[in-house]
Amino acid sequence: MKKLISLLLFLTSFHANGQDLQHSNENTIHQVKNLDFARLINTEFKHEGIIGQKFRRITFKFSNVSKTENDFIYSLKGKSKVGNNIVPFEGNLMLSEAHQVESEIIDVEGVITGHFILREDPTNKSSGIFEGQFTAYWSVEDNQVVKANGSYVILPRIWSFIGKWKGYNSKNEIVCCWSDYQIPCTPEDFNISDGPDVIPNSKYDEVGWWPLRIIYTAHPDSEEWKKASEIEKAKWWE
Repeated sequence: MKKLISLLLFLTSFHANGQDLQHSNENTIHQVKNLDFARLINTEFKHEGIIGQKFRRITFKFSNVSKTENDFIYSLKGKSKVGNNIVPFEGNLMLSEAHQVESEIIDVEGVITGHFILREDPTNKSSGIFEGQFTAYWSVEDNQVVKANGSYVILPRIWSFIGKWKGYNSKNEIVCCWSDYQIPCTPEDFNISDGPDVIPNSKYDEVGWWPLRIIYTAHPDSEEWKKASEIEKAKWWE
């Protein structure tokens, strides 16, 4: 599993770090320790990802992201949803590296990387622990850290989590990846969009992606679009 995660991280970094992004080799993590990176993870929107070899849909909704007394550790709280199974979780992000990034096309100051661990409520069925590596591109606006802004072609995802999930009552680990936009760890045929939108292939309808595909491909007056819209608008985290 560690080899698989390393490979996925390499492929994701290679895809995001195109010719238009120049990364410094120097680790400047201690130079940015006084900055607050909590705003990089949006608590107002859902975040989509995949879990398992069949690329089943998993959705995350963060309710709180905050910096702790340790400058390199951030506290996270929220809920995850797979099918009808909704489970609360709590955990941490541990920053380990920071590098300056230069680009003539997108607004970006640097990239931070580190380790994450999210523990789901063990009293819920099918609960476990998410663990892996994260990457986030950032900039500064009005003296505050904000997400990097620019072309999705150059930077298809601003931040991403690439790791594994292991059930409390299982010895098996399965791949779990999610991000703020283009989902990592997915096969080439997963996204059928030619533009910036993520439109799942119909072959993944049965693993939770049907509503999102219908939102983009069906007519808004159709019954299936109305049904999909109702599903997507549900505030299941409340």
